[in-house]
Parts: sequence; structure tokens; C-alpha cells
Amino acid sequence: MRIVLRCLIVALALPSLAHAQPVAYDAAPIDRPDAQGVLWIKAPPAEPRGVVVVLPGAQMTADRYTWLSEGLAADGFAVVIAEAALEWRTASSAQDKKLPARYAMIPHALAALDQARSRWPAAARANLIAIGHSLGGGVILDMLDSAEAARNPNTKAPKDFTGVTDLDKAVILGASLQASGGAVVLPNRSDTRVLRRPEGTQILMIAGENDGMATPAQMQKTAARYTPPLDVRVVAGANHLGWSAGRGPMDRPDLDKPATITDDEQNRRTLEIIRAFLAS
Repeated sequence: MRIVLRCLIVALALPSLAHAQPVAYDAAPIDRPDAQGVLWIKAPPAEPRGVVVVLPGAQMTADRYTWLSEGLAADGFAVVIAEAALEWRTASSAQDKKLPARYAMIPHALAALDQARSRWPAAARANLIAIGHSLGGGVILDMLDSAEAARNPNTKAPKDFTGVTDLDKAVILGASLQASGGAVVLPNRSDTRVLRRPEGTQILMIAGENDGMATPAQMQKTAARYTPPLDVRVVAGANHLGWSAGRGPMDRPDLDKPATITDDEQNRRTLEIIRAFLAS
């Protein structure tokens, strides 16, 4: 099915691009018993140089990441955005031992990766990339740490889940695995446990200087739990919500800090960092 992604999404999300034409995306339902949502797919006219799977933040819609999908599509990548229909839940208090939202998103991420591999098998084998913002970034780190995902009783990954081992690169925007309002520590996970990733997967973490939900210090602590530590780049003046157009049902300005740059500038600087990482 070919449709226009929420009509004038570019005009809504990026004021400086308000003159741009609406961009058509393919839409495919997530076809799994353990996941509900839509995959929004941006396919380049020629064989892509790689495939990028984008995992949004909690209850954030795909149109909020147009700056990312359009920027990477212009570079020749195919882009698949996993938009989950999912109730926000956390395990932040004793009442619950319920499933944190980022674990509920693992099946959505797997559906997006399956779409990437089946639609562009050669490109996915050559260059498969995942980019996650906020909750989506935590999902990527959890999936790559397959031993934890398989062992944790709260994991909603399929029972035969053995982790994701074929990612070439991953980019984490404003997410950590330290305890905070936006990053829940599970009952059997500590803030200091050593984290693992597949040997062939490179991970870059990008922090916003003014991010109040996943602070640069928290992201540095998560990065230091890997051997060798992950690289963390800090975007000066950026905050948490600037990467997602700063609006929506899960926007919590009370948890974030004011940015000192515009969303447009934050996204431009971030896209430059991502492009350099993907080219390295």
C-alpha cells in the first residue's frame, strides 16, 4: 500500500522545510502475534547501499523522524520505521514487576529487521543498521545483549530469541540503561552489570547536552559498561525531545531541559554525526 505519511509531515516537523512536497512511504502491518503496529518503508529508486531500521521513542509516531528517514534515504539507504501500537508501561515501582515498554518493543524491532532482510537481502547482508531514539535506543541495546534478553523473565522476546547478531552498526539517540525516568532498570539487572554486544556490531551513542531524560552522564556510564567502552558524542545545546519534533502524548517537558538550539539545528548536527559514523 502506497500512501502519504501523515500528509504534510515535513512541514509539521521541520519548519525550515515547510516548502517541501509530501513524501510517499510504503506501509505494511506488523504481522506478528506478539506485536501490533505499522512499518513505514522508504525505498530508494535503485538498489540501496544498506538498510536502516529506525525505532522511535515511546508512543512516538514515524512522522516525527522525517529528518532522519529522508536524510538517510537521500544518501541511498532504504529505511524501515517500526511504529508500535503499544501502551506505555514501566517497571519503575514495586507494584508492578510488569513488562517495561522497551521489552514489549523487541518483537516490533524484530518485525522491522525481518522486513529489511526479506525485501533487500543483498543490501541487508552488506550493511544492516539500527537507529533508536529514547525507548527505541534502549531496545537496541537490549537486543544486542542477547544473554540478558534470553535470561530475563520479563523479556517479551520470543522464547527462541537468541539476539540480533547481524547488525553492522547501531546508533543510540538519547538512551541509556541507567536508572532514570526514561530508562528502567529491571528487577534482575543492575546499573553496573557488564554489557555485551556482537563482535561485528559497532555502536555509537549520541547524547544531547541538555537532555533531561537520558543525560550525557548516564549515557557515559552505560557506554563504560562495554569492553571496549562505546563512543559517546554530545550535541551541544540539544535536548531529548528535539529529536522527535518536541510534541506528542509521551512528551514530558517536565523531565527534559530546554534546548538552546532549534530542533532543526539539533537534527542537522545529529545527521552529520550519523553520516560520518556510517561512512567510517
